[in-house]
Amino acid sequence: MINFDPNSISTIVTHDNCADGTSSALLLKDALPHANVIFVQYGTESYLNLPATEGMLFCDISPPADRADEFIKSGAYVLDHHRTAKYLVESFGERGIFADENDDVGISGAVLAFREVWLPLKGKNASPEVLSWVEKFARLAGVRDTWFNKSPDWEDACVQSNLLHFMPNTNWVRYGIDGLMGSWNEYWAIGRILLDKHMKSVQKAVRGGYFFTSDKGTRALVFNSKSFTSDAAEFLGEKADVVIGFGYEVEAGVGKLILSTRSHGEFDCSALTRRMGGGGHSKAAGASLIVPAGENPYETVTRLLNTYEASS
Repeated sequence: MINFDPNSISTIVTHDNCADGTSSALLLKDALPHANVIFVQYGTESYLNLPATEGMLFCDISPPADRADEFIKSGAYVLDHHRTAKYLVESFGERGIFADENDDVGISGAVLAFREVWLPLKGKNASPEVLSWVEKFARLAGVRDTWFNKSPDWEDACVQSNLLHFMPNTNWVRYGIDGLMGSWNEYWAIGRILLDKHMKSVQKAVRGGYFFTSDKGTRALVFNSKSFTSDAAEFLGEKADVVIGFGYEVEAGVGKLILSTRSHGEFDCSALTRRMGGGGHSKAAGASLIVPAGENPYETVTRLLNTYEASS
């Protein structure tokens, strides 16, 4: 268990646009009901300018690296499993817990939230039925987030992930673990329908995507969606080395591309996105960047991949 006073935690910070981040938030809010939940995305203004205040607990995301000292001095706690965050998390000493999926298969933000916070604070008083449900909820989040597709729980993990994208993460947090668990059978049926719809959309995105080969021979697929990259990479198999999905957002009047990358082979997604201030796993990572004037997203992605490989 991470050593902290539960009453001292006033703010939970976790990963936005991510089923594992949503799962982490649900578990932490259940264990720390008085804390406020903030969802942030790497590279955004809200993330880069996040105030370092007392009582912060980060999970499934780490503080901005260039401001780490501010959060260390404020007494923040960090639970993270993304490879690119290892040394940052370790800089928090006993207030940082890092877990590597290579050593702990299926580890994720939700699994860390369950092990380090929910289980010690809530598990001892939970009924066997509740304990079993919450443990499985966290485990399925980890199976999907780390793309552990050899797990016997893989299909269930995919259903749960699609379900958690069904409505905004803030709605799920308001609904809470108790509300979700109480209506689980009904929601599960919706999740299965959403998974079928999702896979049809994935195949459509692949058919309509832009295939290109980089100057160094990397085969890439690019399409306009942040939600389909992992499934598209699995669907394509050995036909592509990396799949890159993008979305366009405007923040404070500035246009940004939000990139989601997934590799099926040896391509290191985390190394690519780290060059853009992002991060993640070697097989799945994301970043955001300001949209260059006069350049369409497909040109931007092609240029970024070629530039990265030329300097590697």
